[in-house]
Amino acid sequence: MITFLREPVDNLVSIYFFWRNFKRPKNVLHARFLAGRPSLVDFARYPKIRQLMSQTYFGNIDLQRFSFIGFHETREADMPRLSNLIGLPPDSSFYLNKTAESTDRPIISRD
Repeated sequence: MITFLREPVDNLVSIYFFWRNFKRPKNVLHARFLAGRPSLVDFARYPKIRQLMSQTYFGNIDLQRFSFIGFHETREADMPRLSNLIGLPPDSSFYLNKTAESTDRPIISRD
């Protein structure tokens, strides 16, 4: 198995702003978020969000089963290693799926 992870705080901030901008809830937690409009700090305290990496993303998977764990922040260095591991030539193109900037983001991100 292989995976790419994102730095947890960056991931949290990204989810927070994506959910704020996406007004149709996809699940119960998102509906609660939209109804309550929590601060970023309060959002980070939601149990499901606190356990995002360990429980939601990986559940009961033993991380030692992964042949490769890369990181979004170091993907340019990680992609050649992954290409070598799987025996395919590196692909230098990246698609960045980024939530639109918000005027609140710099203020909230400082918190």
